[in-house]
Amino acid sequence: HGEACTALAAVRAEAAPRLAEAVAGELRDVGMGEGEFHVELRSREPGPSGSDEAVFLVRPNRGLPFGPVAETASGGELSRIALALAVVAGGETLVFDEIDAGIGGVTAHGVAEVLRRLAGRAQVLTITHLPQIASVADQHLRVEKVPGDPTVTRIEALDELERRAELERMLGGGDFVTSVTADERRT
Repeated sequence: HGEACTALAAVRAEAAPRLAEAVAGELRDVGMGEGEFHVELRSREPGPSGSDEAVFLVRPNRGLPFGPVAETASGGELSRIALALAVVAGGETLVFDEIDAGIGGVTAHGVAEVLRRLAGRAQVLTITHLPQIASVADQHLRVEKVPGDPTVTRIEALDELERRAELERMLGGGDFVTSVTADERRT
């Protein structure tokens, strides 16, 4: 048990700086300033997952000290940190439920570009209310609740004209939930 914990700690110690550097680069791309992100390894009681744990630290604004992501980051910053981690360490299929929460404007365009780049190597499903995000998808699905007894959900794939109308509606606001799917792998 002790040897396995020691070996795992060594692998984590070697990987932590590389992970932090890669995530920091992605954070810069989504408008988080200097992208200051660190992975700190802290000792803990030995268990099935080792004798240390990784704590993600971020400094979202210059002049502030680094702090744990869970205690320091705002909602919009948490969304962008989650996206950066997914870009760096995510698998072949990634699902984002309102990864754009708490962002807008220029930052939304940055997140959209990161999602577009990510879709080049993975299947990306994104639920969004932002037209900046929806506009970069390979396929656009509209999801809406249809009142009744019982209420049902309707999902509709949009053609180019319908998509343009939906993006215009999103720009002006509305009550529908829009789902964006970037599902064509580009290799």
